[in-house]
Amino acid sequence: FLDLLSEMMPFNTELLVKEHPMHIGEYGMQRLSKLVKRENIQLLDPRLNPKEILDKIDLLITVNSTTGFEAILKKKPVVVLGDAWYNVLDLAFDVDDVEEIPSLINKAIQYTPDENNILKLIGYTMESTYNGVPPAVRRDDKNVDDYCKNFMSVIKEKVTG
Repeated sequence: FLDLLSEMMPFNTELLVKEHPMHIGEYGMQRLSKLVKRENIQLLDPRLNPKEILDKIDLLITVNSTTGFEAILKKKPVVVLGDAWYNVLDLAFDVDDVEEIPSLINKAIQYTPDENNILKLIGYTMESTYNGVPPAVRRDDKNVDDYCKNFMSVIKEKVTG
């Protein structure tokens, strides 16, 4: 898919590719080495903090990563290939068909997310978030404890109404 995406990018556009930190190695070295041979693809270290690159990009294309939310907060246009929780209030461009990616990229490049909608999204997010991140992301005891407690309280709330 990344080969196809690199061909869809506007002329003189570089495609920066970063594996999700929870999926490092999933693409395999052979596949990644083929990608970096393409002139307009640059492979980034998957451990790189997204904050280090978000200020330097013009557009983010993602499946549904939290980095999409972070890009929106920085008023960067986002094209979403999957089902992202932050793809509301016209803050991101949703891909329904691979064929529409070039036109969505062109629209997105000229788009700046609306600040009022960003504030609404932050509000919605704050109302529906819980402490802790999945233990696969952060395994320290406090995080695992917070995550499990919050997970159990959500289940209890759903069961008891």
